[in-house]
Formats: sequence, C-alpha cells, structure tokens
Amino acid sequence: MVLPPPLRPGSRVAVVAPSFPLETDLLAAARPFFSSLGLTPVFLPSCFARHGWFSGTDRLRAADVRRAFTDPAFDAVFCLRGGYGAARLLPLLDFAELAANPKLFLGYSDITALHLALQNRAGLVTLHGPMVSEFASLRPPALSSLASCLFCRPSIPRSLPLRYILPGTKPAVQGPVVGGSLSVLASLSGTPWQPRLEGCLLFLEDVGEPLYRIDRMLTTLIQAGVLEGCRGILLGSFWDCKPSGRHLSWNYSLPELFRERLAPLGLPAAGGLPFGHHPGALTLPLGLCCRMDAASGLLTPAGAEADGCPPRRERRSPRQ
Repeated sequence: MVLPPPLRPGSRVAVVAPSFPLETDLLAAARPFFSSLGLTPVFLPSCFARHGWFSGTDRLRAADVRRAFTDPAFDAVFCLRGGYGAARLLPLLDFAELAANPKLFLGYSDITALHLALQNRAGLVTLHGPMVSEFASLRPPALSSLASCLFCRPSIPRSLPLRYILPGTKPAVQGPVVGGSLSVLASLSGTPWQPRLEGCLLFLEDVGEPLYRIDRMLTTLIQAGVLEGCRGILLGSFWDCKPSGRHLSWNYSLPELFRERLAPLGLPAAGGLPFGHHPGALTLPLGLCCRMDAASGLLTPAGAEADGCPPRRERRSPRQ
C-alpha cells in the first residue's frame, strides 16, 4: 500500500462531490475550518452542479475526481458529502492514473465505493473520516484525530479497546484494514468492483438501517463469497440501526445478529470502534495493517512487513 504524503500549512485541497449536492450555506460554513488548519480549499465544479439527485453528471463528477488527483496544484482530495452516486463513477476512472498521483483522500459513507477501489486497484491508503459538509460541527476529539491523520503519519489510536462478539478460531489475526459502509459494500457484490478481501480485516459501519436489512446485507456478502479469505471483522458504529418500526417486538440485538451470521465462518468479530456515522467519530486510515487480539482485547497497529501485510511505501510531496 502507498501512503500519500502528509499535508502542511499552506497545502491546497481539492473538494469534490462524487455523490449528492450540498446547500451553498452549508458549503460556506466549512470555510473557517480550512482556515483554522491553514489549508486552502478549491471547490471543483461538481460542488456547485446539479443533475437529478446528483451533484452534476457522472462525467462531471468523475472528471473532478480525476483532476483532483492528477493536478499537481492540489495536495489532497476531500469529499463534499455522501448520499448516493459514487459507485457510478468507478467505470469512468483510470485507477492506474490515480495510483501514479497518490494524495490523501478523505470521506466515508457512500464514498466507500471509491475507498474500496482505491485500495484494490490503486493500492492507496485512504482516510475514512468526516466530509466537508460536517466540518463546521466537528467535536474536539474528531478534529484532533483528523488533523493528526492529515498532518502526521496516519494511524489508529494505539491499543484501541475492542468488544469481542466472536473470538474466532485464531487468538490473533492481522492484515490491512479495508471497508466502510456495509450497505455500499453489499451493493458491489457480484459486480466487477466487488473488493478482494483475502488477508484483510474488514471494517463495517452503517446508519439508519433496520436490523433485518443488516441481516440481508451480511447474507449477501456471505453467499456471494465476498468474505472468503477475510481474517477478521471490525465493527464501527451502527448509528440508529434498530428493529424495524413495524416489528418492534423482534428481539434480535445487533451483536446477536453478527454472532449468528459470522460464527459459521470462524472469523473473529469485534465492535466498539469509534468510527462511522456517529457524532464525534474519529478518522480511520484504510489500507494500513493492524492486529486484532482476542486475548488482549485490543486493536493495535502492525508493522508494514507483518505477516500477510503488503509492504507500505511512503511518497514524499514534490513540494517538500
């Protein structure tokens, strides 16, 4: 995996909108955040465009993503917001071209489609973290986590405690962390963009999904063979995910659901990660190697040369 160069005060950030549009007043509210970090944002045309429920046509949005990576004037790529639409851009992007121009890429939710492709097809470390639409309301822990990943070496907090749902058949496993939104990952099953998870730790999170739909998405991943070769499951927040409003008497809990669906796979599964759609969520570097240990109950960074982890290559900014 290639670790893009960090930012520094004065860096120029390209803001792109791969999915839904944003009201202009919310867009303006994010500008003071950039100033507070000494960053200069450049809002590309997709941030102001409209096409149906998208922020511009597929070609416009894809062209903005391509420009954000390939234009040497930009040091990072931040996503405006999520929603839906990022998966439509995948066939329009040349991931070898993006790999040749590694930059920090920030977003989550629907942006999961781009994260997965950037890991699988470009070999880039990316940042699962807050989008520009949320910058004005970031809480101090979330802001500190994001700034650390942008200006220093991206990493998870050391010795992050886990709540184990399943110990799995091995006491400790490690591999690069990949994933994001469960619903987006499930939607890619059976497509050319279905990710390869062999040797990986799969990170999952979501928001506002009834539990039966989470069951359906997990079943899709299992029956499509997406989880084959995966070494472990890491669960972030499943904010506002609960029984269907029409079936409140159903007595499944989320941990029970994950235990039932994942136990036959023999995979360790642990929750409690402070990443996802909840207020105050921290930034998670995707593509970095981590170790989950049922004995210690911790998630810790693992060396780039650890068993099963691809060597990590760091790129220096040509401006440094």
